[in-house]
Amino acid sequence: TQDDKIKIVLKSQSTFVRTSSAKAPFVTGTERIMTLDKNKLEYQMNMATSATPMTKHLTGVLEKVVQ
Repeated sequence: TQDDKIKIVLKSQSTFVRTSSAKAPFVTGTERIMTLDKNKLEYQMNMATSATPMTKHLTGVLEKVVQ
């Protein structure tokens, strides 16, 4: 059920340090969402840049193998 899930959301909207060789668009914010549901961990990373609003950047799923 929904109540069995654990969800963690980490947001960063602060100043990001970049190298002198970095080119635009620059990262302006990130958000990581992790959801643990029994033997499955789902991960999503969202990113905003100077040219785009917060957008899904990557996702992943890890499943525990029970033998």
